[in-house]
Amino acid sequence: TLLFVGSAGHPPNAEAATHMVTRIFPLIEAANPEVRLLVAGPGTDSLPCRAAASRRIEFLGFVDDLASIYARSRVFVCPMLNGGGTRIKLIDAAANGIPIVSTTMGAEGLDFRDGEAIILADNDQAFAASCLRLIQSDQIALSLRSNASYEMKRQYDAKIIEDRLVEIFASQI
Repeated sequence: TLLFVGSAGHPPNAEAATHMVTRIFPLIEAANPEVRLLVAGPGTDSLPCRAAASRRIEFLGFVDDLASIYARSRVFVCPMLNGGGTRIKLIDAAANGIPIVSTTMGAEGLDFRDGEAIILADNDQAFAASCLRLIQSDQIALSLRSNASYEMKRQYDAKIIEDRLVEIFASQI
């Protein structure tokens, strides 16, 4: 099972979800007809692409308990094509121990190394192939999951961020 999480009210998320559903997922499904895609986040249950989507895709809308859908998922997907801001969804996926496939844009601003803590793929075929590789290889999935979790804790743990802020404020005095 693949997982996409993002509010459809944010246009870059709606665009990424639509791109995953209409362009990337069909490539994955053609190679592995058993694969599933969960699309979660406010408004995802009313995305226009839902009408022509594969039966193997669930549009969940707002989810109270994201931990339960992370537990059901093998790969977190982030096919963002534009947008800005902090990539909290990727940090959250790493914290939940799920390997990540993202576009370079989707991981912008994070210091997750390609091939070690994340897989970056910037065209539909490479993105689909990366997802399939993680579905098929427990070893690669485990390595990515472990490295991403380590990087998340090393860089984004609350105590680490608190210490950085204290340093910044102290340097301003």
